[in-house]
Amino acid sequence: MTALIIIIALVVVIGSFVISTYNALVVLRNKVKDQWAQIDVLLKRRFDLIPNLVETVKGYAKHEKDTLEGVIEARNKFTTASTPEEEMEANNQITTALNRLFALSESYPELKANENFKDLQNNLKETEDKIAYSRQFYNDSVLKYNNKRQMFPSNIVASIFGFKAEKFFEANETENLHALIDNLINDEKTYTHNPRFIVVTDYKTLLAVDTKTKQTLDIEIKDLYKRYDFFLPWSGKEKYVADRKS
Repeated sequence: MTALIIIIALVVVIGSFVISTYNALVVLRNKVKDQWAQIDVLLKRRFDLIPNLVETVKGYAKHEKDTLEGVIEARNKFTTASTPEEEMEANNQITTALNRLFALSESYPELKANENFKDLQNNLKETEDKIAYSRQFYNDSVLKYNNKRQMFPSNIVASIFGFKAEKFFEANETENLHALIDNLINDEKTYTHNPRFIVVTDYKTLLAVDTKTKQTLDIEIKDLYKRYDFFLPWSGKEKYVADRKS
């Protein structure tokens, strides 16, 4: 009789654990899906702005065929994406293509002054900022879910019921640094003494650029402090700008 009571008690305890852990995993997984749905709305909003942007640029820079086709191709890839992972990859390609397009506009003053182009650029920038902001919450939800899924003993329940790992929505850091350098080169307020060379680093990726030719220079982290004077901290993810030592 005592043994039966012990067995029943163990079954109740184990059953309660399985049910509570399963429900907790479902809640965390649904949180990830909800956060992604909010990002998806923003991605589609940016997607809808691209055709007007391309048509506007065509009116001023028709011969920049490769750049325009790159934007269109990236947009088309987003159209065929059927999973969040595919949308993430397409998003990074769109970001890369748009950064190149906006850098191109610096060579066309009339395009840069066009009100429609400026409105589209501002709308896209606003949407990008919202995507970046939402990405933080999404990745936080993914981290909590993946941790719960991997930690013992909840990983046993996750394995039994087929809870799969979710992928983080990672930005293309190299392209972000390229975009940051473009902004620095084109924004006179960013630096005061018009440096010939600037460096941007997040300590994982390092870019050194000649501001006149806009060519990327070869430089290693170990040579950074020897060859460059840091003078401007950049808010955000430990990015800095440096001018080459004279």
